[in-house]
Amino acid sequence: MFVLKNAWRAITRNKARNVTFLIVCMAVTASTVVGLTVLQADEDTRTTIYDSQSAEAVISPRTGGKGQGKTAKPLGWEEYSKYAQFLQANSLQFGVYYYESAPARFLDLKPADTKADMQLVGLSDASVTAKGPYGKIKRTQGKDPDYAGTSGDSAMISQSMAKANKLKPGSTIRLVDPKDASRTIDVKVSGVYEAKGSDVAANAVYTSFTTFAQHGFDRTTQPGDKGHELKVVFQLQNPAALKQFTDALHKAGLSEKQYKVTSPSLQAYQRSVQPLHDQAGKIKGLLIAILVFGAILALVWLAFALMARGNELGMAITIGVTKARIGWRLALETLMITLPGLILGLVAGWFLCPPAIRSLISLPGIQQTAGGAILWRAGGTGLLVCLALAVAAWLHAGLYRTSRLYETGAPKASTDKNAAAADADAKENA
Repeated sequence: MFVLKNAWRAITRNKARNVTFLIVCMAVTASTVVGLTVLQADEDTRTTIYDSQSAEAVISPRTGGKGQGKTAKPLGWEEYSKYAQFLQANSLQFGVYYYESAPARFLDLKPADTKADMQLVGLSDASVTAKGPYGKIKRTQGKDPDYAGTSGDSAMISQSMAKANKLKPGSTIRLVDPKDASRTIDVKVSGVYEAKGSDVAANAVYTSFTTFAQHGFDRTTQPGDKGHELKVVFQLQNPAALKQFTDALHKAGLSEKQYKVTSPSLQAYQRSVQPLHDQAGKIKGLLIAILVFGAILALVWLAFALMARGNELGMAITIGVTKARIGWRLALETLMITLPGLILGLVAGWFLCPPAIRSLISLPGIQQTAGGAILWRAGGTGLLVCLALAVAAWLHAGLYRTSRLYETGAPKASTDKNAAAADADAKENA
């Protein structure tokens, strides 16, 4: 108890220096916890989280890609059907959604943009409205087209087109039959949508693929012709399945020179985590700098603390206090400053991790708090540093040369407040 009391008294004699170092301990520890958590989050986005992402695969011609003496053209339904059958025969599981667009002629229907052609877009299901040729659309009136094709032909038109033609859900528009220009096709307006893109997007009329194909819009022109686009998206479980999918397509005859298989969803994922990747490299360097700076400050703090205790050590030894007891007291003083700083730093770091992660990335599944492994790693390393400083303080007392007491004669009388307090502490320890 006396040793603990005297250690506390010695600490309070140098409040400014010791409180400053306690704050340094907190800051270094908290920074370590936050830095390690960010680095772990970055690693997770490259490994476990990435590996769990679903992958959407698209087959498209390579820009300027050539094979067998000709430039590749976009795949048509015949090729897609062949590859899908091969994938199924090889037990590869996948889902699919698609859309196809083609130029269309309407009777007595004013376009939203007179400089652009009218387009009929056939969608496989409602989810494709967010991934169509003109970007995401939002239905504002009515309902979606009948994708099952059980209740007749229906379509959605844009707000600007509805306004220009005074149409609403329930109205009828007429399409020129692509197979016979003398015939028309009556299509019911099922809903009205808001176009998020340019005015060109407002010229599109969205219908079910059943309606699109039933009236021959998929055969009048070919994918790759002006205004005709076919996009088939294969839905796979994860990136590993994407690789198997790609390898299987090449085995089925897809030319690697002419076509490429890409994943828009994984590309979007990589773009979303890129800010975290960029910051993680900087944080790693900053964390190393903080740890080095903290180590230097710890050594400087300990050196100053021990250098200022020379007279106290001499007086304690003179009156018979053992070096072991003096060393224990110095070690205890060190631990009484560093351990609270370490503990408070761990707590502060744990609370700072969530806002730090959220400021860098917003991604479902990413861990925002410091995990147990990180706390153990930071706390264990910090504890070793605390013990190392305590051992250094203890060794300083043990290695103190008693011959120094006689280099300039007997110890000088204490003349200041700190020396007098040190003298009293030494006598109390005797």
